[in-house]
Amino acid sequence: MGNCYFFKFKTLEARSIVLLLIPVFLILLLGGVVSFFYTRNVMLNQWNESAELKLQRAAHYIAMRISKPLEFLDVLFKKSIGLDEDASPRGNSVSPLLDFQDI
Repeated sequence: MGNCYFFKFKTLEARSIVLLLIPVFLILLLGGVVSFFYTRNVMLNQWNESAELKLQRAAHYIAMRISKPLEFLDVLFKKSIGLDEDASPRGNSVSPLLDFQDI
């Protein structure tokens, strides 16, 4: 290495900075960048899963709220055309309708 002016250092401080501190700084910087992207991906995946579960819960709640009036209309329709299997011989047709209190 006779003519290599790039690695010729005049002081011990310059040599320690270039050969020790800069590589350590670059390794730490690279580790920080890699851990940032890994953590970001993990957090985004958890956020997506959480949002999906919240949407599923809301959809289930809406489906349950919609199904009660539909069941009520179905019972009323069966009562109106006389297809009710639960009807007693005395004609007490109000008892199945009492089950629908939350409409």
